[in-house]
Amino acid sequence: MNTIKSLAVITLVMVLAVFTACKKEDPETDQQRNTRLISKTWRVNTVTLDPQEDYSLSGETVTVTFNSNGSYTINTPAALPKMRTPNEAIPASGSWQFVGSAYDRVRLTSGSTTLELAITSLTDNALTVTYPGAEPKATDEVTVTVNMVPNS
Repeated sequence: MNTIKSLAVITLVMVLAVFTACKKEDPETDQQRNTRLISKTWRVNTVTLDPQEDYSLSGETVTVTFNSNGSYTINTPAALPKMRTPNEAIPASGSWQFVGSAYDRVRLTSGSTTLELAITSLTDNALTVTYPGAEPKATDEVTVTVNMVPNS
């Protein structure tokens, strides 16, 4: 009888230990999810302008790297359409951060230059951003859409 009680107590203690040791992890926040998804090297697949203008990367392979520490680099920024304000190429490196509570915009900062990118799609396999551009002349206001895939 004592053996049965001892086994019952040991079993109960083991069951309680298992249930209390198995703590569920906190769910990933939107910011954590988007940081995880964006933090990699992306290859620019296509660039489109609205209103429609012909735009070609001229055979360049453009990569954009967003690091989880908040830094970014672009290997060939001159191949991308210029920013509208100031009318110059996107800086080759700097810092990035999400803007807004929906984490659907990214601000690139390099010195006194900032550019805000609107994220229209972000998955493990695709990143699409838009920004205000000026192509082919500084007075030509366009919306630039950049479609990227993971660089392999």
